[in-house]
Amino acid sequence: MLFSLLLCTLLMHPSNSSEKGTLQLEITNIRDTRGMIRVGVFQREDGFPDQEKVYWGGAFSPQKGEMIIDIPELPFGNYALAIYHDLNNNGRLDKNIWGIPTEPYGFSGAVKAKWSAPHFREVSFSFSPEIKKQRISLFKWEEL
Repeated sequence: MLFSLLLCTLLMHPSNSSEKGTLQLEITNIRDTRGMIRVGVFQREDGFPDQEKVYWGGAFSPQKGEMIIDIPELPFGNYALAIYHDLNNNGRLDKNIWGIPTEPYGFSGAVKAKWSAPHFREVSFSFSPEIKKQRISLFKWEEL
């Protein structure tokens, strides 16, 4: 009887993993209105920050200064964000012959990566009903 009651309770109240919310992303230090702001939301370290392995991705017309992007229906959990300003709108983060980014970029966790992309664990955060906002500033490589 107790087992049946417990099972019934679990079925009526699903775990938090199926709950979703809207992540509000504030992007600052946008200096140009050309191109697109490209956002990548990653769930796992495997493939971070490869654009081909995003959990959720989007491209947005930039607004000079700062802008807010809402990412709706995102399941609560751990994520990392990688953002860049695709100034020439070619769909990739441009780099010079030494592999140094020539377009502004940023990561969650206020990490300022200069010589290599940060590890997922360095920039990951817990998205939950209590934490629904992230703020990322874009920087050029030479500013870091």
